[in-house]
Amino acid sequence: MKKAQKYFMFNKKMDFQTGVLENLMLSEKGLTIGQNATGSFYSPLLDSREKKTLWHSMELEIEKISNTTEVEILIYASEEKECYQDGVLCSIEEIIKSHKITALEKAERFQAFLKKGGRGEEILLHGIEARFLWFELRFTGLGEILIKKIKIIFPKESWAEYLPDIYQQDLKSYSFVERYLGIFQSIYEKMTKEIRQISRHFDPDVAENEYLSCLVNWVGLQDSFLWEIPKLRYLIGHAAELYRKRGTVSYLMDILEIYLGNRPYIVEYHQVLPFMTTQRKEELLKRLYGENNYIFTVIIDAKAKINRKDIPMIDRIVENEKPAHMESNLVILEPYIFLGWHSYLGMNSVLSDFHSMVLDGQASIPFTKLQEERRE
Repeated sequence: MKKAQKYFMFNKKMDFQTGVLENLMLSEKGLTIGQNATGSFYSPLLDSREKKTLWHSMELEIEKISNTTEVEILIYASEEKECYQDGVLCSIEEIIKSHKITALEKAERFQAFLKKGGRGEEILLHGIEARFLWFELRFTGLGEILIKKIKIIFPKESWAEYLPDIYQQDLKSYSFVERYLGIFQSIYEKMTKEIRQISRHFDPDVAENEYLSCLVNWVGLQDSFLWEIPKLRYLIGHAAELYRKRGTVSYLMDILEIYLGNRPYIVEYHQVLPFMTTQRKEELLKRLYGENNYIFTVIIDAKAKINRKDIPMIDRIVENEKPAHMESNLVILEPYIFLGWHSYLGMNSVLSDFHSMVLDGQASIPFTKLQEERRE
């Protein structure tokens, strides 16, 4: 009877904490190493619970922040969980977990148990037959790299097992057939895995950064370079909801709120018209809010904490998202009052009670008081 495949998985911070790290950093995303550094990760002793287990494969999910860093994988295996070191019986698990023994020294001690080595995101473990298995990841290079997930699958599954018995009678011939079919089996399994996980490329919350450009084109978002990655993911994920309001004031305010982290105000020309009751007010309001029915003013609160580099970005977003026939003004509020300029009660100005000068480090001499003293 064919045995179901099992696996060991490292994809959480607590999983990696069961191993031993040397010169590596551990985060919620996985294992990582800084620039101009070398390091290693030793896995704990993995127990298949069965003697002479035929191990199948090891898969890694690697994100290279820089192409100058490489990861070398060394696979060790043993039928027993103890070994002799200088004539003394020692626990393999204790050697792995010891922080007093360096990674280089551990490699020397485990030399007799080394079964396989390699690089890449998948290593076939065919030919390794033992109950216990452990591995070392060696990081070398000048850049940064992130190991998100490690998966060790067992027992071995071979397509040759599905062939008629006549192909399995001669061990030498069977070995060749098994290895030959293993090439196509590996390709097939990799393609099957991609097909099963294809949905992750379409989910903006988990898709790799390289796939975001495709999703951006699908939803028709312009100038995606203006957006930080987390905000870009949010925009893609909520595109359908936002586009229902496209071309409206509410839509533009929503888009700018995502970029700024603070909701702006938009004043349309028709909202100002009722206040143009005198020539003086008309001149003032036209200077502040424009002179035609096809103009609107975007007012950004000082709490948004933007700098000068953000202003061209905001202008570009407004230009992309506003109706084509409309014009726009951009006003960044300052936290003080200028008569005849954009001063709004409760936004960049407040009313408070009159206070005389108090030497408490908080109050100051009011201008009205100084003027009264001058009159005297």
